[in-house]
Amino acid sequence: MNKAGVIDAVAKSLDCSKSSADVYVNTILETIKEGVRDTGKVQLMGFVPEEDLPQFYAATDILVVSPRTLLECMGQSMKEAMASAKAVVGANIGGVPEAIEDGVNGLMYEPDTPEDLVRALSHL
Repeated sequence: MNKAGVIDAVAKSLDCSKSSADVYVNTILETIKEGVRDTGKVQLMGFVPEEDLPQFYAATDILVVSPRTLLECMGQSMKEAMASAKAVVGANIGGVPEAIEDGVNGLMYEPDTPEDLVRALSHL
């Protein structure tokens, strides 16, 4: 889902105008980006064009997947990261458990549980 789709969904779920939803979504995104930027250890990539994927995976240490933020039904990014010998950590929700066997080809964490994500990442 692209940003326009997210804005439409937020407008419908909050019963507000698209311009209000746009402000809401942008505020949340900027807050997340600022928090991550302060650490210097995490990079939010967003969409990566297919032709840039080899360089992206070469520069990646860990791929963290959360279907609430990554709308991908087939787990393609997880498979690509695994094929590139990169660590994969995924939320135990949606199709992620079909692609990751916890402790075998990746690590799982419970969604909406930051401490469980930290636990999974600390194993790497």
